[in-house]
Amino acid sequence: MQSQGQKNKGSLDVGLIIFIQPKGSPEIIRYKSSIVGWKTEHLVIIDMPILNGAYVNLSDGCTCIVRYIHCGNACGFEAKVLKNINDTRLPLIYLSYPNSIERISLRRHDRIQTVISACIEVQLNDKIEKLQGSILDLSVGGCLLDIPDHKGVNLDIESKINLSFSFANTGDRVDVVPATIKRIQKFRDNTLAGAQFVDLPSDVFEKIRYFCESCK
Repeated sequence: MQSQGQKNKGSLDVGLIIFIQPKGSPEIIRYKSSIVGWKTEHLVIIDMPILNGAYVNLSDGCTCIVRYIHCGNACGFEAKVLKNINDTRLPLIYLSYPNSIERISLRRHDRIQTVISACIEVQLNDKIEKLQGSILDLSVGGCLLDIPDHKGVNLDIESKINLSFSFANTGDRVDVVPATIKRIQKFRDNTLAGAQFVDLPSDVFEKIRYFCESCK
């Protein structure tokens, strides 16, 4: 029988991008870091985050929420800051090893109705066609696209696309998000396409998640 540490180890890959937030702080305060290593059931070692060009020391003993994406799941756990290693050559933070890791399928997230202008790149063999459209609803799992006259570009189920768009309320920009069209309705003057995001990077996931949370 596997111990809890053995079950968790597979998701704490070295180099994994994470976002860490001191518990109880405003949602907007979240620091980007990465996993350096771990000692099962004892500690997790991460790079010391950088904010505005300076390293961020987290208070020893404070509880933090760690979030990241792994194998199509949004993952998170609580950890305590054990120690800040202020070595200029290799600044690190030691966190307590998680007792458990919560995993939620990206497909379970509610979608937020919105209207966001988007650039849609359609991959057609060796050629890329660019279209303009709107995102009518959005979650960290995917979105619904409204695409006016697509000038003969053949969009269909399993078509591969890349999306680029911006959030007016946060100023965050999201570039080149890979997605696959999973459902489609073609009308005379426009097409509605349901797209599922593919291997959403952690930083993009956080931007979309924060936007969706702020719209509730």
